[in-house]
Amino acid sequence: TAIDTWKQNKIYGNGIKSFRVDCIKFQTHKKNRMCSNHPHNYYLEILTETGILGFLIVSKKIFFSK
Repeated sequence: TAIDTWKQNKIYGNGIKSFRVDCIKFQTHKKNRMCSNHPHNYYLEILTETGILGFLIVSKKIFFSK
């Protein structure tokens, strides 16, 4: 479900803590989806909420900080 919500807005994401709302929309359209408060994968959570731009910023902070 996290990948489906990320595909809605790949560049900028769907907004912080928006997974709950977006997941319910997908659950009504696709019956084999399960929803929670957040995706249980940190990478997918960052991608879903902040998009590729946010993911790159967070990755830069994590991997290039001293």
